[in-house]
Amino acid sequence: MEKTVKKQRLIIIILAVALVVAFVQLNGYKTESENRFNNLSNQIQRVSDDIQSIYGNVDDMLEEEASLVTSFNYEYGKLDAENRLVPVSVKITPKTLTDKTVITLDFGSEKVQLKRGDGGEFTADFNAPLFPDTESEVVKLLIKDGNTTQTQELDWYISSLHSNYLPELMAGFTFDKTSFSEEKGLTVDGDVFFMGDIEESGGTAFTDLKLVYMINDKIVDEQEIPETAFETAFDDIDVYKTYPDAKAEDTFTLYIEGVDEYGLVHRITVKEIVCISGEETSEESLGNYETILDKNGNVLYEGGK
Repeated sequence: MEKTVKKQRLIIIILAVALVVAFVQLNGYKTESENRFNNLSNQIQRVSDDIQSIYGNVDDMLEEEASLVTSFNYEYGKLDAENRLVPVSVKITPKTLTDKTVITLDFGSEKVQLKRGDGGEFTADFNAPLFPDTESEVVKLLIKDGNTTQTQELDWYISSLHSNYLPELMAGFTFDKTSFSEEKGLTVDGDVFFMGDIEESGGTAFTDLKLVYMINDKIVDEQEIPETAFETAFDDIDVYKTYPDAKAEDTFTLYIEGVDEYGLVHRITVKEIVCISGEETSEESLGNYETILDKNGNVLYEGGK
């Protein structure tokens, strides 16, 4: 009987050791499988990155092959704020050159003919309007050779030329709990937030910033924005206003107005609703387009147009 018990204990011990060994081996297999899977995933990612790189290189090669120029560069000078003009210097070297080659830039409403220089390089120095009158976002190149004219859109964006010199308003309205009822009127409740460091954008600053509240195009309230409110990105201002006299179908608008150091007025609408009782008026606005006006109220730039 005692021998039988000893044998059973020995078998149990052997089985326990075998289970431990099996567990260790299984854990090793699991680790090895995970490593293989991770290695395979990394290899797949590298292949994917290589394919994307190849596509990108092919696109660059095709774009370069289709281009009419071998090189072009441009520089902006110091802003003439009084006349709203930007000095521009440009250099272009065409791929094909003959004695009859003439190169012109379509710079919005401005047409600028370049001067031929040594070594096949064409140059021009001119003043461009700070707010170009153009339907195109980019500068177009026209190369005329005899009776043949070729055009190309350059990687040169002019629709936002002013952003190189002026501060920019980027803002929105969030955590919106705005509501309206015919009994209580309109309650505006939410946060106005700023995206980016608007104090330094464009290398200039705003001299004045305020929130403007309007009902049916009539200003009903104004709130100065302290400088501390826009020292860092994504700062916000709590807004809570009540207008018990607001009626159904009234249009409420909340916008930010800033005056830059050149006296230009920047506006961006962050909230606009029509008061309808019983309907949801809360709607987050993650940023609209900026409008820039002169001191007389004339629109110089309207974003998104």
